[in-house]
Amino acid sequence: MTMAIKAVTKAIMEIPDRIETNRLIIRPHVPEDVDAFVDFMTDPEATKHLDFDDDQKTVDGARALLKYVIESYETPEPVFAMAVIDQSTGAFLGSCGFSVIEKDRIVEAYFSLLPRYWGWGFATESMMAILYYAFVELKLEEVVAYAAADNPRSWKVAKNVGMKDQGVREREGHPPQRKFSVHKDEYLSRVSDE
Repeated sequence: MTMAIKAVTKAIMEIPDRIETNRLIIRPHVPEDVDAFVDFMTDPEATKHLDFDDDQKTVDGARALLKYVIESYETPEPVFAMAVIDQSTGAFLGSCGFSVIEKDRIVEAYFSLLPRYWGWGFATESMMAILYYAFVELKLEEVVAYAAADNPRSWKVAKNVGMKDQGVREREGHPPQRKFSVHKDEYLSRVSDE
């Protein structure tokens, strides 16, 4: 996949002001996202495989979660959750981002889109963008992703962005999940070949 990615950064875990791909704008959430974010969080299909409490999947819970995420951007430990926006229409497609899982050098990536935007390659495009940001801008060593054992769509996205399937893993507090990972050198080698 060929894509031009531009990121304008603020300050580690640095949240970029904006990442642009061929079709997407990936940016921090803003208060004006509230209605679209609530639609996303209260859509059972969109959040089916995501790790949210039932109360976060309510209107009030979604509003509180968005407020928490936005406020975290100004703290030393921001939540790296970004809105995925269609460049041509301005539509809110979903969210992507990552969280630190090992001393700032390894992060867990995630993406989730509203079901009406599945099948258009937006998940792959957003994941490629945040992987690029993780490895090139933040200089991280490895990115992992976990996908529900019954979620082959997510497996496909992970494989499309060059992640290797590490098999099913048990994680405390989670049902069995497939682990995928990619190291910086593998990712940068793949990007330079395309």
